[in-house]
Amino acid sequence: MKNNILHTNNLTEENLMMLIESRIEEGLHYSFKKGNEVPITEKQIEKLTLEITAFANTLGGCIIYGIESKRKKAHSFSFLKNTDFSVSKLDIVLQSRINRPIPNLKIQYVEIQNDKEKSVLIITIPESSEAPHMASDKCFYKRLHNKFSVMEEFEVRQMYGKLSKSNLEFVGIVNTNGIPSLTDGLFNHVIFLPRFIIRNTGSAIERFYKFEIAIPSPLCDENYYALNTYFNRHEGIYSIFSIPGKAPVFQDEMTSITEIKLLITKENLELFLTENIKITLFYSEGMRSSVFNLSDTFMYNNKMLEKNLFC
Repeated sequence: MKNNILHTNNLTEENLMMLIESRIEEGLHYSFKKGNEVPITEKQIEKLTLEITAFANTLGGCIIYGIESKRKKAHSFSFLKNTDFSVSKLDIVLQSRINRPIPNLKIQYVEIQNDKEKSVLIITIPESSEAPHMASDKCFYKRLHNKFSVMEEFEVRQMYGKLSKSNLEFVGIVNTNGIPSLTDGLFNHVIFLPRFIIRNTGSAIERFYKFEIAIPSPLCDENYYALNTYFNRHEGIYSIFSIPGKAPVFQDEMTSITEIKLLITKENLELFLTENIKITLFYSEGMRSSVFNLSDTFMYNNKMLEKNLFC
């Protein structure tokens, strides 16, 4: 039960009752406050930004106005005295005082027994992928036990370091339409010259990456100019080509890695219809793999190749 409330999109009366009945402790994930402690003054709002950013910079959590604690445990309801202020306005005011607004911060009222006079205000703060967040006093905070404290400089640097990461993704294959050689309307062979596209969706430039392609050997032209220096090894029926990145990939940039040549004939068509092309992208933050069925990927005029189309 302990952290289930953090994963509930719309907190209910039942959730709050469970907190009290279970005597959940204030700590890394929860902060309980009386209903009359809802921030109204500028100073109170400024202080609240410290606590919100501390949760966001740590593991996320809930600040609940309307639950009184005893010995740092949820004890009983202590309802709001004023429910006339706007939740959306409070959200705007808080986010405007936090440097790098917190994604998916949620503020909501919950009425107990459908009675507006028995209202609780909940601020749910997710663990932020965009941390560190700076509070209104220009400091960075973290949650430590049931309190918040100023982060050390090295901790802030570490968080900024986590933000500055590349994230290479394989976008897809282009030029998948075949180029046929025809005799009396039937294929002698079909050539494909696909190119492979990647994108950097991260926040840092990627300089060290490699693209590995596994192609059934009878289908590929290993002497094709774009591949002939990148042959790496054979694995069963597959030829493996390892192509290093030639230039940095900047943030949000898409780039083409290489072009290959597939030559499909009546003799190797069965292999083409049953096998795959395998792609592995290695980069400084990890690796990604994709597998594509050849016959589903490479076509002629949006039609799959079939044996009766070849002479």
